[in-house]
Amino acid sequence: MYLIGIAAFVVSFALCLTLKGVAPNTFANPSAILTVLFAVVSALLATSNFRLFTRGLNAAISRKYYLPEEECEKAADLFRLLSKVSIAAALFTFFTGLIAMLGHMEDAEAFGHALAAALVAPLVGVAVLTALFEPAAFILRHRARAEAAAGKAAVKTYPKALGDKLLELCYQNGLSAEDIEKATDIELR
Repeated sequence: MYLIGIAAFVVSFALCLTLKGVAPNTFANPSAILTVLFAVVSALLATSNFRLFTRGLNAAISRKYYLPEEECEKAADLFRLLSKVSIAAALFTFFTGLIAMLGHMEDAEAFGHALAAALVAPLVGVAVLTALFEPAAFILRHRARAEAAAGKAAVKTYPKALGDKLLELCYQNGLSAEDIEKATDIELR
């Protein structure tokens, strides 16, 4: 579903551009795209979390890919960080574009092109944030909470009956509960 959501975002964005009469190549601003991409990669390098990024992305894309609850939370936090980094990089590129734009105040055409280039960067940052990082963080947080809830439900229902059964077996075989607790680190009472 995650990939379908990304595809729906891209299609709706392209449809919006088409309805507004804007050519999609207007948004092909390599500096804006590369700035956001390099900022995200730099954040992954700084946090040393490439492995967690790929595992989290796999878990967000595929329901069959298992990621423990703790790693789901960490991956969700990483995706939230990458959302913030993509926005910060987009704003950095936007302000750099504004500075370039102010250098072309006398030439209206160059001023317009610089303004268009400056406005593409926040759009790229928001698109990456909206289509990739925030949905992945949401999916991973939801999965971690569901796993935690399932774990709590299992802890509430099974240990009493299992403990009673173990105690019964222990007493039948001449073992004490203390012996079992020492051997297994499981509290039976």
